[in-house]
Amino acid sequence: MMNRLTNSTEIEDARRRIAELLDACGEWFLRERRDGAAVELRRGEWELRVASGALLLSYWGEAGARTWRVAAWELSGGRLALEAARRTGAVRARLELVPRARAASAREAVAEARRAECERLAALVCASSGARLEQARVSAGARRGEPGRWARILLRRGRVRVAATAPVVAVGAEVAESFLSSALLWLARLEGGPRAVRAQELWLVAPTKLAAAIAERLALLREDLRAVTSVFELNDERRGPTNDEGRSSTKDKRHDLTDDERRGLTKYGRGLSDDDERGDMNDDGRGGLTQIRVPGLEELLDAPAPHLSRRAEQTPCELVRSIVALAPEEIDVVRARHGETLRFLGLPFARVRRVMGAEHLWFGVESAPRRTPLDEESAPDLLKLIAELKEHRRASAVDHRHALYRAAPEAWLESILRRDITRLDPGLRLAPLHAQFRAAHDAHAASRPVDLLALRRDGRLVVIELKVSEDAALALQGADYWRRIEQQRRCGNVARARLFDDARVADCPPLVYLVAPMLRFHRSFAALARAVAPEIEMYRFDLGEDWRACVRVVRRVPLHD
Repeated sequence: MMNRLTNSTEIEDARRRIAELLDACGEWFLRERRDGAAVELRRGEWELRVASGALLLSYWGEAGARTWRVAAWELSGGRLALEAARRTGAVRARLELVPRARAASAREAVAEARRAECERLAALVCASSGARLEQARVSAGARRGEPGRWARILLRRGRVRVAATAPVVAVGAEVAESFLSSALLWLARLEGGPRAVRAQELWLVAPTKLAAAIAERLALLREDLRAVTSVFELNDERRGPTNDEGRSSTKDKRHDLTDDERRGLTKYGRGLSDDDERGDMNDDGRGGLTQIRVPGLEELLDAPAPHLSRRAEQTPCELVRSIVALAPEEIDVVRARHGETLRFLGLPFARVRRVMGAEHLWFGVESAPRRTPLDEESAPDLLKLIAELKEHRRASAVDHRHALYRAAPEAWLESILRRDITRLDPGLRLAPLHAQFRAAHDAHAASRPVDLLALRRDGRLVVIELKVSEDAALALQGADYWRRIEQQRRCGNVARARLFDDARVADCPPLVYLVAPMLRFHRSFAALARAVAPEIEMYRFDLGEDWRACVRVVRRVPLHD
């Protein structure tokens, strides 16, 4: 329960007790919001004082110096929580401080839970397939010493060595490209290693929805990779992948599927008879693996596609126009069904919604704990926010570590290209240009929007995927977007929706442009791009590192030459 600070005695007592807690453990991790980055603080890097009748906590964070006015506090489970505000109450947050030693203990608990899940999965795969276990471990994490998300299991089945991989944490279909990319890189490392660990087959084991999504992505790979790879649905009736505390966090939802979902899952049975499209390796009722068929590429492309619609153009309301006029070169408007979102170089900072016939505006960037409604009293705060955006969110900003400069970099790049896509390729039409285009709303595919969908002057569709940081899954993401757009084109939905007005859309598959600053392509990008089927025509665009100041294509390379 929070201890409220309502008088000077409580404030001074809180200062003394919190100071003792902080000094007792010289190193802390502080978060300003639950999903935010942790700031590491050491003794001497914070200040706790009483001033003007308030308890103030000051420290240096990612966005510079911070000073919070503490209104309440509590210590629970070794964590120190502070209800705090700054900027005269305009910004409020719940600060959480965790001792570094406790954080290390928590990481070890996470690692142990994942190792246990890996061993459980290895035993399940062996029991289901009759294979002999040679090795089971957890993949390496993003940071040194941290466990990864995937089980790495080596099996011997007769004379064939099998590399099997599965998630050891609760994940959904949205990680399909990351999971498949990681598995392909692992297989490549095994093939390039000692003969004793080379694998002849790759098994991808996953819960229902993720398995269905993986099967679709696998169809986009080269034939030789498809031939040695199998997808298995995990039919574990006891529990699904565990969360970091080792508890079950997913259920077997086989019996909760709709008829359409069940058809969508069973149509991809692989190598099975017509009477039984799905083959259980273990039918004794204790759970096991069900192999599912990977569809062919043409089968995917010729499948019916969901209807496309183009949102009618609307004139922004007077309030929106007045705000855009404050920085017309930087502010753009993204329209939704019930209003507009205003973005400053790609960073959303205000939203206008129509409620009961009236227009209401809320403002605040994503890092703010809550947004402020616009009224006469808060209007100066909106102007101040726009002034801060002008100062810090520009190519020539002095402080490149400022939160407003670092926020939403891909959206920043997208906003530049939306204004003039010919900076990327002079052969592209300036308009219409579709940003964050959704080609499907498929629950199993966990479809994300295409960054940009454009049309070349020769009538060929172009799928553009933007990155400003390393992402190993970039090539497979681009291939999946290609598949969705090509499916829509073959169905005639692109033409029917008049996405490009009266311009002719060529009767050939789209191109894929994978765009990133030259030094921000993942070191494994080339290897994963070679894994994609040659029917998918992709190009790598290297941008200059100073893309905020000027988008400049340094190199354009076809990926299947």
